[in-house]
Amino acid sequence: MLAVGFALVAFGFALRLVDGAGRRNAYGLAAAVALAVASSGLGVVALCCLGVAGLLVFDHAALLPSARPAAMRLGEYAARLRGAATPAARSALVFVAVYVFAFAPRAGDTDGAGLYTPGTVLGAIDAALFDSVRRFVGVRVVERYPEGTHEYLPYLGDLLGTLALAALPVVVLGAAVFLVDRYTAGGPRSEVSAAVYWAGASLVFVPMLTEVSAPWLGVYVVVPLALPAGVGLAALVRWGRSAFDSRDVPRVAAAVVVLLALVAQTGAVASSEVYAPSDRDAELAQFAQPSEEFSSFRDNLSAWVGPTDDGAPEVLYYGSSMYVADGAADYPPVPDAWGERLPMAWYVERLGADTASAATPEALEARSSVPPVVIAPADERGSVAPLLDGYVAHQYDTGLWGRSVVVFVKN
Repeated sequence: MLAVGFALVAFGFALRLVDGAGRRNAYGLAAAVALAVASSGLGVVALCCLGVAGLLVFDHAALLPSARPAAMRLGEYAARLRGAATPAARSALVFVAVYVFAFAPRAGDTDGAGLYTPGTVLGAIDAALFDSVRRFVGVRVVERYPEGTHEYLPYLGDLLGTLALAALPVVVLGAAVFLVDRYTAGGPRSEVSAAVYWAGASLVFVPMLTEVSAPWLGVYVVVPLALPAGVGLAALVRWGRSAFDSRDVPRVAAAVVVLLALVAQTGAVASSEVYAPSDRDAELAQFAQPSEEFSSFRDNLSAWVGPTDDGAPEVLYYGSSMYVADGAADYPPVPDAWGERLPMAWYVERLGADTASAATPEALEARSSVPPVVIAPADERGSVAPLLDGYVAHQYDTGLWGRSVVVFVKN
């Protein structure tokens, strides 16, 4: 939401710049772009889709009878840029400053660089400008999940289903305004066209470039489409008010029916999806919230682990699904197996406990000593329990209705 929100702010500043507004809008545009990139990897996708929309608006303007040639318009923009070289340079500095502040390590990077440590400021800036790009490429390109690619049509179908279920009024109003604005007298307005093109580009490219299919991806389409939808809603209200002032009962009734239909659909979705009990198949609730009994793991972990300053591992994760090589999860991209440790890994890290991994019974037996806490998937209980003499087993659901793990604690 933050990524597409900052992209929307950048869109607003860009419109004001095109209209010839002051240089402060250039600084705002630079800061908004940097914040959009810093908010999410998909922020880059949102900005690229916005750029595609701008190119389409620039291109279809050439089809208007009164339009000047594209080369002439490009020359005018270039002349404006040359005349504003100083504000452009300052805008670039604003972008770099915000980008560095967002991505620079505060402390604890591989070389100990920290933005607030005078002796390591240059190292922190280097990490912000270059390591962030390398990690983005590593996470989003080289180590893409799952398997670097996925089928396009199922992801597109999921996104369309989300829009139909959760944002139907916005989609209908936005599409209607686009068609009316485009094919009525006066021709299309650039702002409306740009917003719809942005939403359309997001509908095409977000399912293609995302790594997971999730309902929240709909915001990348809904947010830009909300602009023409707002125009349509305002026009509908004005039309109904005009009918009311002229005592035109049929038109008033039609406006009220349309508004009630829009509100009813939104209210029905909100009541069923937000306030109704969660379904057992809902992965959002299932993976985000452990069961009530898991609180005892959190409350007892410190006592189970004991002192954490002896340098030896205090917690061992067992099983191939939880195996992570030493240091592999210190910085992104992290292996998928690290996600199988959640939420236990958060509480273990908060204690400052050292961890180790063992993928097989042989690897566990080969250890000179076994840590006081061993965590394994519940289906591995039979293979690991005989190897842990003197340990007491506790079983927890790390999801709302599943993802069971067994925690062996040294007695």
